[in-house]
Amino acid sequence: MKKGGLILLLGLLLGAAAFVGFYYLGTAPCRIMMHEPQPELAWLKKEFNLSDADFARVTAMDEA
Repeated sequence: MKKGGLILLLGLLLGAAAFVGFYYLGTAPCRIMMHEPQPELAWLKKEFNLSDADFARVTAMDEA
């Protein structure tokens, strides 16, 4: 019975490690965007491929 419990524990640890790894890799782009100067508008810049000048205009409109 000890061997079965060890295998179960190792399986659970491997599953948890896989979940954490995939979660970390899957949320990397969002975490990078959160370090932008305007994180609430950073998705616009990425989604619409805005230049810095266009993004500055959008930011000014948002602030107004």
